[in-house]
Amino acid sequence: MGFFVDKWSFYILYLSRQGTPSTLCELQQHDCIYTKERDQTAGVWELESEEGKKSVKISGHLSSNSGEIVLQWALEGKGIMLRSLWDVAPFLENGALVRVLPEYAQRANIWAVYQTPLYSSAKLRVCVEFFTHYFKRFSFE
Repeated sequence: MGFFVDKWSFYILYLSRQGTPSTLCELQQHDCIYTKERDQTAGVWELESEEGKKSVKISGHLSSNSGEIVLQWALEGKGIMLRSLWDVAPFLENGALVRVLPEYAQRANIWAVYQTPLYSSAKLRVCVEFFTHYFKRFSFE
């Protein structure tokens, strides 16, 4: 299963101090909190829009391989983060985080790994179908 998800979330306190970027060029002037993932180039966010793919070199003083830590730093007002919409939805709903640059997103793959054939287990099939339906709510394809 692969889904195209919007991953922009910004902390309101940070934006009130630093201003809200309205372009990718302006984003480069902000403190970005980078999540280290093994398949991504450090300090570069690969983003997509209707106009195609763009690479954005970001800067900032904080990075972690833990999404939970990155989220906590953003909630503390330490910068701008790029996270999955399903990861930050509760914070968007309660107003702790806001989205900017909604025209940009980043791909995120989700894999269901199981030992038995999907058709042989009703419970497994229902579980996979549930998550497929759930994550399609966040799909932009």
